[in-house]
Amino acid sequence: MTVHLKTAQRNTSEPQPADHRTPKRDRRHHAIKRPARNREQGEGQPSTSNSSPTFATSNSATQLDGYPIPRRPTRRRPRLVRFFSDFTIEKAFTLTSLVGSIALIILCTLDLTTTWPWMRASPLFDWFYLAIGIALFCLTINVFLDQS
Repeated sequence: MTVHLKTAQRNTSEPQPADHRTPKRDRRHHAIKRPARNREQGEGQPSTSNSSPTFATSNSATQLDGYPIPRRPTRRRPRLVRFFSDFTIEKAFTLTSLVGSIALIILCTLDLTTTWPWMRASPLFDWFYLAIGIALFCLTINVFLDQS
């Protein structure tokens, strides 16, 4: 009499746990959370004979008291990558105003210093629009930092 493995598993009285994991969940790495253990000093430590410890006592005290050692923070993505990760119409307006403010600053500065492109027709115009370009640039940088 031959018994197949599949039929033997179906005929058992104990129900088999259903595996509801999807392949997407299988690829994720989850951190293992372990409860902190309170240890008395010296427990679990190798015994030494008349030698002084080479590690700092403050680190060993926090480890022995059961407090977890702080983990290194994860590295954040650069600001430009975060800004362009989910691009919206608001971010398009921010980039447009940034380009416009830089163009105003460059053109007005060039006209004041080299009399190009407007042959210094009105210095009051140049100074006024230079101030507007600088103000717009500062406001746009502030919005850029808020959006990223």
